Amino acid sequence: MTPPPTPPTTRIKLGAWISDLRKRADKLTPKWQAELDTLGMEWTVVKVRRS
Repeated sequence: MTPPPTPPTTRIKLGAWISDLRKRADKLTPKWQAELDTLGMEWTVVKVRRS
């Protein structure tokens, strides 16, 4: 699986990239969704209350 192209000088934090994928999940191709599912992608976020 090849991630979307980014300029070589741009650094993207993994959390930001995952968040972006979640936001545009409906725009991803079925192949992308299937490959991310294979990797264990969690499409919904469960908020955990920290004490």
